[in-house]
Order: sequence, then structure tokens, then C-alpha cells
Amino acid sequence: MKKTGSYVKTERRKETEKMNKTYKVHPAAKAFPRMPPSEFTELVADIAAHGIRLPILVNEKRDTILDGRNRLMAAHDLNLDDGQVPIEVFRGKDETAEIVSRNIHRRHLTDDQWVSMVAKLRGAQLTKEAEQRKKAGKAVSLVFNSTQGRSWRQVAIGADVGQHKARSALIIAKHAPEELDRVIAGKEKLAEAGKKARAKAGKAKPRKERTLRERVEAKFLRFMESFPVTEYREVRTILRELLAVAEK
Repeated sequence: MKKTGSYVKTERRKETEKMNKTYKVHPAAKAFPRMPPSEFTELVADIAAHGIRLPILVNEKRDTILDGRNRLMAAHDLNLDDGQVPIEVFRGKDETAEIVSRNIHRRHLTDDQWVSMVAKLRGAQLTKEAEQRKKAGKAVSLVFNSTQGRSWRQVAIGADVGQHKARSALIIAKHAPEELDRVIAGKEKLAEAGKKARAKAGKAKPRKERTLRERVEAKFLRFMESFPVTEYREVRTILRELLAVAEK
């Protein structure tokens, strides 16, 4: 399945940057695993034959690489002249989202690695935004709306994975971030890291007994999430009809 991501408008143009200029690398770009030596060798050979066809993405200050550090390293190895390295200047607001979006189309990572990357780079911000919506009185309605606005839902969409993996990745990011790095590095499965994170979460904060309403809401959400979003409206209609019959 094709990975999807959010794009923002950028300005593309060729710049005559000096090849001896030192660029910083954006933290989100550093989070992605380095290109294996064999793939880097192929990249160098391709650039030697065809040049750099995909520009290096930099921030507006032009001092930080957002995407393309492997291409830039290859350019150094090939001693390319000034002007042979095309530069693309990013004009958007969310650099991290753009980095994730660009890499999600090109990197050959597993679903476990992808969802872990999205949770690590975007999870905290998405969770914060969800909390802000809740405080502002715009939380998701259990009866009349879908769960589209939830942070785990956004992570699932961003990584193109199921809701279970998205939820697990967010739990790991919160309670055992070191395990998330192991998943990203391909040293551990998401399921195993999830077990460790849940164990830590249980020790850190004892679970309080939930009210009847809270238990009903939780089961209702799990029930609704078992259906595709496109069927939510019809499912709610059926539920209302069943409740009406039960109350007679």
C-alpha cells in the first residue's frame, strides 16, 4: 500500500552553495536509520552517472538539512563542483512533518519501524493537540462523530498502519522511549517493546477503578472502531433503533 503523508508548498531552485559549507542535520532527519553501505555505494554510482536529480531540502536559513544528507555526502565523495548540487528551500511551518512525509515514500522500513518513527517524531505534538482540543470543549463525541481526531488515529494514518500498532507505539514513546529506538533500529519487534512499556506503565501508576460510564465508553469506542469509518453513520442508526426497541 502506498504510504501517505502531508505535504506543504516549497520553493525549488538551484543554488550555488559552496561544497565546503558545513550543514547541520535536523534532529528528525537524524532519527531515521542511516543508509546501508551497499545502498550508499549504489547512490554514489547513480549520482556519478546522472547527477543529483532530487534537490537537497534545507530550511529557510539554509544552514540545516531536512532531507538529502546521503545525497550531500555522495556529492562530497564525488567532489562535485559548486552549482552541481541543487538546493530546495522549505517554506512551510512544520519541518518535522515534511521530513516524515518525504522519507515515508522512499525508505524501506517495516511497519513496526514506520509507526515507531511517526510516534517518536510526531506523537508528543499530536497528543498535545488532542489534549488542547479536549480542554477547549472540542473533544470527539462518542455518539455523533468518528475517532478521526485522536492522536493514535493520526499516527496510524501517518504511518499507514492499523490502530493497534499506532496505540502501542504511542504507549512505548511515553513509557519506554529507549525501546522505541530499538524498534526503529530493527533490534526489537513492536509487540515485545509494547509489553515492556505496558509493564513500566503499570508500575509507574496504579490503575484506578473506572466508573460504570467510563467502562461503557471504553467498550463503545472499541465496538465502533471494529467497523470502517465509512460505516459509522449506519452503525449509529442501527444502535439507535435497537435502543428504541429495548426501551419499549
